[in-house]
Amino acid sequence: MAARGRKRTEAAPSAPYTDEKKDWLNGGGGSESSFLTAHGLSIYKDKERGDGRRMARAMMEGDEDGGTNT
Repeated sequence: MAARGRKRTEAAPSAPYTDEKKDWLNGGGGSESSFLTAHGLSIYKDKERGDGRRMARAMMEGDEDGGTNT
């Protein structure tokens, strides 16, 4: 939940990635496809791709908050 007075604007969890988010994925030496495959998901199945995007965004948010994705 956002703090009072703070407005947080983000893309829907399964929306296509922004260039910044693509850079995060590529920073690990991969792509969306390789990220999904590494997590047992398919880029060809919309539900799995959406699940993968939500997972990646949660990991990205952890990195922004000083967390780790390991």
